[in-house]
Amino acid sequence: MIQIHKFGGGILRDADGYLRAAQRLTQSGPGQVAVVSALYGVTDELDRAARNSSANHVDEFSRQLLQRHMSLIEPIASADVQKDASAALVQKINRLTKILYGIQLLEELTPRTLDLVHSFGERLSAIVLDAHVRNSGMLCRAWMSDQAGLLTNAAFGNAAPMMDACRENLRKNLLPDAVAGAVVFTGYFGQNADGHVTTLGRGGSDYSAGLVANCLDAEKLWVWKDVDGFMSADPKVVPSARLLSDLSYDEAEELGYFGAKILHPKTMAPLREKRIPAEIRNIRTPEKPGTVISVEGRQIHAVAKSVAIKKDACLVSLNGGALGSLSGTAYPLFEQLRQHDLPIDAMASSQADLTLCFEAKYLPLFQTCLASVNGHIAPPTVEKDVAVLGLVGEGMRRHVGTSGKLFSCLAKAGVNIRMISQGASEINITVGIARGDVDKALKAVHAEFIE
Repeated sequence: MIQIHKFGGGILRDADGYLRAAQRLTQSGPGQVAVVSALYGVTDELDRAARNSSANHVDEFSRQLLQRHMSLIEPIASADVQKDASAALVQKINRLTKILYGIQLLEELTPRTLDLVHSFGERLSAIVLDAHVRNSGMLCRAWMSDQAGLLTNAAFGNAAPMMDACRENLRKNLLPDAVAGAVVFTGYFGQNADGHVTTLGRGGSDYSAGLVANCLDAEKLWVWKDVDGFMSADPKVVPSARLLSDLSYDEAEELGYFGAKILHPKTMAPLREKRIPAEIRNIRTPEKPGTVISVEGRQIHAVAKSVAIKKDACLVSLNGGALGSLSGTAYPLFEQLRQHDLPIDAMASSQADLTLCFEAKYLPLFQTCLASVNGHIAPPTVEKDVAVLGLVGEGMRRHVGTSGKLFSCLAKAGVNIRMISQGASEINITVGIARGDVDKALKAVHAEFIE
């Protein structure tokens, strides 16, 4: 049976991180596929390099990037393996350098070219991990996801996979190498039908792991982190927070949307389709149980399993008669938000009012989207310094009065609610609160519902 392992940038920070990842693969025996993120921080650096591609900057950036990745393979004992990896890294950096010079000469950076630049973080990372695995004596091959056939549409920056083609291509290309030993596969990007590189948007690396698990009918997806798993609350604020041993797909998805940076919520859809479980483990203590995510998770008598906070949000309230007509204003607005990949955390609406909650850093982008929509909308009311609190748990489907209990709990703690939203799944309640009330709200809700 094939097992998928996801290694993110949080643990791929240095040579020790890659060595630990390689050990997880080699100790598991043949049949392993590793989906890797870029070395920690590299994707942001690539983005800055693409947007500031002066001649001096390109040379220095390329030199430093090559040096950083060369240092990651220095501990490799096998001279042949190290030589092969060095040559592959140089080849990739040379290609990247030419692309960055092309941006400089053309004085143009298109979404297509930006996706191509962004893909180099994962390409370099895959070469490094592949070398560490082969150094251990295990058969391994690094596959770039565009070469392996992860086919997508042409929505650069936020592409969607073409699942039938992906399934056929990945099974043909990856399975033989995985059965013989291990495969290292680049997360985050694929290519469209024209052969152009496309990235899968925010959380694309996690999403890639779910897609590969689906396409290869994997037994399990292992997600290796530098934490033990999902928690019932932020332990930095609530010392009594506990590890969640079991979650359903729905619960993990909701916690992901609330900002729990353990596993991106997009990962759940391909896993859910094939009923493939995911298990979060701490790579520093791999023998210690983490969080298992499955079809139903473990049912408990408590109303909720976790209370999550997403800080640094804002509330934007729109008012206008045109909002009452989806075809008039609301639909075009949401289409603009979709095109600009602006994530909405929560929403409350009436016939003539609409309140949206999202991260404050997206406010200028939202205003751009709003300005492009024709409609009779008064200038929006914007409230900054807001946080989103989400109470999540399957038990909420079976309990009456959860909302009232939550509102009462927050009132007793002296927390004023700015917005209320409840999902159709009935496993979450979302409220907007003042940023300054986060700690006391989190402690009060955790004590009331979980402790």
